[in-house]
Amino acid sequence: MQWFDEDEIQHELYVHLLWSTAGQKSLIPQSVEQGLCDYLRDLALTAKCHLIGGCVSADHIQMVIKFSPETILSDLIQDFKLASTWWLRTHFHALRDFDWQKSDFSFTVDFEEVGELVENTKNSKSFEQEIYYLLDQNKIHYDPLEVLE
Repeated sequence: MQWFDEDEIQHELYVHLLWSTAGQKSLIPQSVEQGLCDYLRDLALTAKCHLIGGCVSADHIQMVIKFSPETILSDLIQDFKLASTWWLRTHFHALRDFDWQKSDFSFTVDFEEVGELVENTKNSKSFEQEIYYLLDQNKIHYDPLEVLE
């Protein structure tokens, strides 16, 4: 068996991340969306990942990330949620009690689908419409009550 030098291996790993505000409430003002997106882009780079695209909506976040195999996905999502909660609470007085929902969702994305997915996130609907569509599309069985926790 031939062993490969890790520096010679190229990775193309893409994930689609999605989660909602607590209670799926429309809490994120449009004036905050771009700043939050920029903040998340910086967090992704810190984790050796790249935010390819996505959107911040009033009631949820969707991100398409070029994922680093050095990064633990659950840690990345937890870092995104904790850091963005802190950022929103400290920078926007009206959001001092802000929280994300407990659950979050991640889907692998084929390289050929990345561009189309990024475009689709620009036309994002409500969290409930987005997540149920994605779960059904990926043939994932779910409890509707747990999806909204």
